Amino acid sequence: MKKTRALVLILLAALLCGVFSACGAETNEINVTLIIEAGDDHIFDQHMKLDYENPTVLMLVKEAAILYELPITYNANDDSVQDIGEYKEYDDLENNFSYFWEYSINDVFPDAQTGGKANAQPIVDGDVIRYVYTELDLTTVK
Repeated sequence: MKKTRALVLILLAALLCGVFSACGAETNEINVTLIIEAGDDHIFDQHMKLDYENPTVLMLVKEAAILYELPITYNANDDSVQDIGEYKEYDDLENNFSYFWEYSINDVFPDAQTGGKANAQPIVDGDVIRYVYTELDLTTVK
């Protein structure tokens, strides 16, 4: 009887260890691609793994900046990319042009619900995030 009880306790302990270790093994890892371009200048193109809960575009960019020593600065609210290397966000009002970084996810620009803010835009496994340095002719904007 004691042997049966000991065997049951051992099996129960093994079962519980298996259940708890399976729960701990759950991962949030995703694989995404980050591409950064400014005209013909292909600044960055890398497949990356992220292991964050609820990852966003900005988390990806910040991870890339750290891992690959990319010279990236963020806006005052720390919710979007402002400058990447020599490509700065600015308005040339004398010539009616605005220069800025914009991104797309799988060739789709962010929806208005997030205001385009990179820290509010979720990403999922397999996404391709492309940052493009954009020149906007302000005379074409209403």
